[in-house]
Amino acid sequence: MIRSITYRLILLSGLLVTGCTGLKNISSRDPLYIGHEINISAKDAQKKKLIPIIKDVMKPKPNTRFLWMRPAVARNNMLSDKAKKKKFWRNKITSPVLLSHTSPAQISAAIQNRMFHQGYFHNTVAFDTVRVGQRKAKYKYTIALREPYRFESIGFPKPMSDLTQKINSSRQESLLKKGDIYTLEAVKNERLRIDRNLKESGYIYFNPEFISVKADSVSGDHQINAEVTIKPETPPESRKPYTIRKVFIHDDHVLDNTLTDTLRFDNYYLISQHKALKVNALQQGIFLKPGELYSRSNYMHTIRYMNELPIIRNANIKFLPQANTDSLDVVLYLSLRKRYAYSAEFNAIFRSTNYFGPGVVFSYTDRNRNRGSEMLKINLRGRVEVQIVDGEINPAYELGLEVNYRLPRFYPAFLFNTAKKSLPKTNISVGYNLFNRLDLYRLNSVFTNFGYR
Repeated sequence: MIRSITYRLILLSGLLVTGCTGLKNISSRDPLYIGHEINISAKDAQKKKLIPIIKDVMKPKPNTRFLWMRPAVARNNMLSDKAKKKKFWRNKITSPVLLSHTSPAQISAAIQNRMFHQGYFHNTVAFDTVRVGQRKAKYKYTIALREPYRFESIGFPKPMSDLTQKINSSRQESLLKKGDIYTLEAVKNERLRIDRNLKESGYIYFNPEFISVKADSVSGDHQINAEVTIKPETPPESRKPYTIRKVFIHDDHVLDNTLTDTLRFDNYYLISQHKALKVNALQQGIFLKPGELYSRSNYMHTIRYMNELPIIRNANIKFLPQANTDSLDVVLYLSLRKRYAYSAEFNAIFRSTNYFGPGVVFSYTDRNRNRGSEMLKINLRGRVEVQIVDGEINPAYELGLEVNYRLPRFYPAFLFNTAKKSLPKTNISVGYNLFNRLDLYRLNSVFTNFGYR
């Protein structure tokens, strides 16, 4: 009897395992696609670089497997069409990927294109269909590569204008080196490098797409001569650097039209409704200075500085070019947080000395104490603990006050002179234990902390 049950369990397990292969509804005329095999004529170092690029174009992906089984496909075979539409099964089943769903000719063309952009201008890709049993198949791609093309020379535009002068002067920093294999990625990175340098020199409206890198592979043995040029269709506003004219600051920007006042300080204009912030508190964090060339790094430093101020929720900058000039205005939009915040924190503590009890911390925060984004935080903490030993109760009480004042600058300012474009912080902390009793022991104490960051 036991032996008969064992045989039945083994038979049932075999049927279940066989069913999980997912081949139930697969025919030999349209077999299941199970993947690919890649043979490439290249050195090991080159294969390590090229194989991931080739695998990236291999589509579609075959059905996932667990050992020899395909559980998701097996579930798909067991369910009716009505059940497959239910939300529960939507991400738990997978239709079988058949050989008819693939397009090896398109994959071969994609591989050729990728190899071309890796410097292998002359390459061939062939594919064969390999049968695995009666109802499975895969593709075998054979890739023949010739010697890659390398940079022989890199030319830069002659310094005929300020734009070409800036590009030519940075040629020593070029990412295109003589003897390196030509790759499309290297060309793109070189265009981005030139664009970054120009953005630091006032060319706010320049774009990497305006740079062309022409490659001549006619002369030499697998060598190319590259020439960096500016495209003729580059618009006039992208060919000149821009200087900052004025800076407008909206210290509490809202969408509705409300009455505001405009305060002028040299070429800085504070547009405010509630006069929540002082101009000098914001001016030290605006690195886009009137009279200076636009710089992308100064733009990023300004945004980061403003977003780190406690009272500011979000900062955004727009640029307004002035007609028929090479200057622009900076418009800084600031959205403010609520100035005051209140919170309460409740906790409990258990000590190794058998003291236990609840505690509470009440906090008050002012994020704009003196209209300069100074943050004042006051914590009032209290705790009651008891210790029970041999039936005796030993109480302990604690009541303390902590005050933290943070300035968004170094204080005193004359002691520090830093050119670092980040938000400096001066923290001043004072704490006082108003009352502390632990096992009939009283202690009143004061602690202070003064620090910079």
